[in-house]
Amino acid sequence: MTQKSCYGTMFPETLGGGAENGTVSGKVFGYNTIPRGLAGPKRTPNADTKEWEECLRCETFDSCYKLSSAKFSLLTAIDGPIRS
Repeated sequence: MTQKSCYGTMFPETLGGGAENGTVSGKVFGYNTIPRGLAGPKRTPNADTKEWEECLRCETFDSCYKLSSAKFSLLTAIDGPIRS
């Protein structure tokens, strides 16, 4: 079975080492980064609800979400949690 190019990409590919200023995003979920000097960057999570609705309609949603979540968990284990 051929998967869509977006398969498994709901979350961003980077976490703790993300952009120092700007947006880091996957197909649905991501975060905005604003520098705060010595305090470190402020990261605010976001979700694209239109993309989420599209994902919910997809026939491979369950397996795609599971793969996206597994990749996110692995990134969290490697990079550590996103720090605000």
